[in-house]
Parts: sequence; C-alpha cells; structure tokens
Amino acid sequence: MELVYATRRVPECKDRRFINPRFFSRPEPGTTKVYVERGQDRIAEAYRAAGVPVVIIGAKDKAAVPVPPEGLVERVIAVIEPDPVETMTDDELREAIRAATGRRPHARTGREKLIARYRTLR
Repeated sequence: MELVYATRRVPECKDRRFINPRFFSRPEPGTTKVYVERGQDRIAEAYRAAGVPVVIIGAKDKAAVPVPPEGLVERVIAVIEPDPVETMTDDELREAIRAATGRRPHARTGREKLIARYRTLR
C-alpha cells in the first residue's frame, strides 16, 4: 500500500491513499512506499527508520534572488515607464529647461524643439 502525507491533493500521486500529516502518530503497517510533503521531516524519518522507501514531494525551497547586473534595473525601468516628456505640457517643458539652464525658451518655441532641447539636458 502506498500512502501520501500531504495537506493538498498532488496530481502525480493519483490512486494512492492520502492522509493529512497532522493525523500522523506512527508508521502504518503494510506500507510499501510513502510520499511525504516537503517539510514533514518527522514523518519521513519515521518511515525511513521502518525501512519504507520515502519520496519527498512538493515545491522546493525558494533560492535567494540573485543581484541583477549593474544598470540592468535602470534599463528595464526606462523601457517599461513612459517617457515623462509625453505627459508634460509645453509650459512644464519650458520650466524644466529654465530650471536646468537658467534661461526660459521663447513662448513661440514649438513642442518638437522643446522636447529636443529637454532630452539633450537629460
């Protein structure tokens, strides 16, 4: 008889008897193989001591997330986030250029020139 000790149904363990791990008190007699959910070490050790093959099932522990290469995050954000110029009004562009250069562009300067000048300042 093959048993599965898990808190949820496991698709790859069909046609086996499921038991919730909290009801474990001792190894069941007549067990030929047992599938134990990850983290239930007490159950696995009890069956190993009884000479029953044990298979650990479930997701593995999450590994530490590696640090991305320098500059990668900024490049990804630049691709994902819209260009702030697209949401700025002409007056906001003029003010940003004035703040960076000290000179405010002429009121009749077209949007394309304002955007080009703003982008050269970034």
